Amino acid sequence: MLRFMMTMFAFSKETPNTRFMINMSHRPDLVPYFTIGDYYKCLATPDTLVRMPSREALQSILHDIKRDAQINENRVIYITSNEYGFVPWNNLERHLPEFRNHVFTFSENVHNNMVTILPLPNQNYTCLHIRCGDYAITNMPRNGSEKRLDVHNPSVVEEVCKNIDNSVSSREKNMPIVLHSDSEFLKDILKQHFPHFLFYPSTICHIAEEEPVEGGYLSTITEFFFMANAKEIIQIGKYSGFSHISAIYGNVAFISTEDPTNHKIMKYFI
Repeated sequence: MLRFMMTMFAFSKETPNTRFMINMSHRPDLVPYFTIGDYYKCLATPDTLVRMPSREALQSILHDIKRDAQINENRVIYITSNEYGFVPWNNLERHLPEFRNHVFTFSENVHNNMVTILPLPNQNYTCLHIRCGDYAITNMPRNGSEKRLDVHNPSVVEEVCKNIDNSVSSREKNMPIVLHSDSEFLKDILKQHFPHFLFYPSTICHIAEEEPVEGGYLSTITEFFFMANAKEIIQIGKYSGFSHISAIYGNVAFISTEDPTNHKIMKYFI
């Protein structure tokens, strides 16, 4: 839901008399991994509670917020959502530095875990991210099979290798390259093709669901934070919001082999 928080923060900054706050009381299991600025912590009981509204319902809520702000109507509205794209991109970009520096940051637990897993200097490595969809399809079938990358198909793996070769051929020779994927099967194959790469060891889970194994949340959140501290993120093949949002949050250069111009990719967030 980070992309919702980022866009909602930008919305509040562009809407007079509107204050953005974060309430983590419904997810105490995630509190150890994030730090919220004191000014943005919400402890008040909400007057209105809205869970996962549709895009249309959210637009109506935002309209009501603007109306209340104009007439000085004080209400605390609590919204949980993963919607985004309801503010212009330039507004979001303008307010992101304040969001990542003062509103929502990663805790010392995550910092320490990142250094333990792969001790690389910030902004001095390239991340390659390959979304295969194995986890999403097994546990979240609503995402659909169109995101699946058939890693058991030799021709698909060959295409992945070509994309990787093309993507890294012009990179600095001494720049560490870290490969991320939700498929351990694919990573094992790619280790044979690219022995000089570093392979990020991750326990895949979705923080919107119950933690499947101990340490799953910390592993997933740390991997996101690790990407957000890279020099650049190259997304190989299918689109993934995970690495895309990580790049946006960290202000990291983002490249997609699916859409080298980045024009199509940006539509996912605008």
